[in-house]
Amino acid sequence: MKGLRENETVEFKKSIAQLDKGILGLTAMLNRSNRGTVYFGIDDAGNAVGMEIGESTFEKIRSAVRNYVEPRIVLDFETVVAENGKECLAVHSSGFDVPYSYDGRYYIRHGSSNEHASPEMIAKMVLSRNFDSMRELESYSDKLTFTTLNDMLIVRGFHPRTDRNYLNSIGLLNKDGKFNLNANLVSDDNDIIIQVVEFEGIDRTSFSKRTDRGSQCIFMAMKDVLEYVRSRNETRIKVSSGIREETDLFNFECFREAWVNACIHNAWRMMIPPSLSLFDDRIEIQSVGGIPYALPMEDLFEGRSMPVNESLFRLSVMLGFSEHTGRGIPTIVDKYGRQSIRISENTVTVVIPYAFEPSYISAREGSKLKEIELDDKERSVLDYLKLHRDAKISDVASFHSLSPSAVKRIISSLKTKGLLRNDGTNRNNVWVVA
Repeated sequence: MKGLRENETVEFKKSIAQLDKGILGLTAMLNRSNRGTVYFGIDDAGNAVGMEIGESTFEKIRSAVRNYVEPRIVLDFETVVAENGKECLAVHSSGFDVPYSYDGRYYIRHGSSNEHASPEMIAKMVLSRNFDSMRELESYSDKLTFTTLNDMLIVRGFHPRTDRNYLNSIGLLNKDGKFNLNANLVSDDNDIIIQVVEFEGIDRTSFSKRTDRGSQCIFMAMKDVLEYVRSRNETRIKVSSGIREETDLFNFECFREAWVNACIHNAWRMMIPPSLSLFDDRIEIQSVGGIPYALPMEDLFEGRSMPVNESLFRLSVMLGFSEHTGRGIPTIVDKYGRQSIRISENTVTVVIPYAFEPSYISAREGSKLKEIELDDKERSVLDYLKLHRDAKISDVASFHSLSPSAVKRIISSLKTKGLLRNDGTNRNNVWVVA
């Protein structure tokens, strides 16, 4: 088949005589990528050799799947005619009930190879299933109210009720009819604290302020944080040759997508909330749990969505926070590049850089300068160096009628107070005044 190669979702088999290996490969592909296709009638090199295809062919494949594959998968058959006129059979399948086994054994796809899955890998696959674990885990409290959630639903045009059937329909009850973790998260009063932490500088060494936005319906906490961060955005205006250019400090739409995804797709079963950190040059949003094991990295960046908390995601869609389009990650990548999304085994961090230095940083630094006490000589030398950036020590001494050693002491004091520094080389030294 021209241009077709074996990979993580495609496998070739020369004939139906290799049916067992073909179906094994299909389960390995499902375990890796939730989808896969086995082509019968194509050799290992990708050449179409053809095969006879009849109703008995389909039944033979279905029978093998029924007998050897667990849990049950659904097959889709497609007859493909190659460039040389040979007929081949494509067997497609997709599913999220991983792990799938073949004849009681589990396999995982690596490139174009099928390998035995280790116990650790099988455990990860189980956790990655499209299973609404939040819905089945019981709430820590059975005395929950949902006034805020109901008000938000009414604004969106829904007609919420308080009876158990309705609560179950929106995913707030488990199979035993008790409140679940979803209910705990969206209740009026819970113990989830969402913190906005601010730092002075570009690292975590200088803590500035912490604001708590939790202990309320998670959707209201999300909204509060969105509004708080929106208020910190600012626009720089530049007019050149009659053309007005506006630049935002950061792209709020990218932040919104990152923050909503962090809250909705967080591994809430651990009861560790996502975090938001504000620095002088960027915003960092971090959620717990990593990405689903069965979601390939390339699919993530292309916008494929696999909700970690299905019921919570559906409520988010009802309230207008989330969409089914999967455009969140592509929007961020398009604006800030793939390097803005850092993925580890247990966390996902999105970095939103600033386009320029925020005005509040300049104001903060200016306020600090006002608090620094200077004597008359220090102030006079500082003012002089602000206007004479290339002045030598002798120039400063002569202008102020001071000895060179006195000038050096004053300059040393100004440097210690963070008001003065040298830039350039010894020969081309210039003074920089804060």
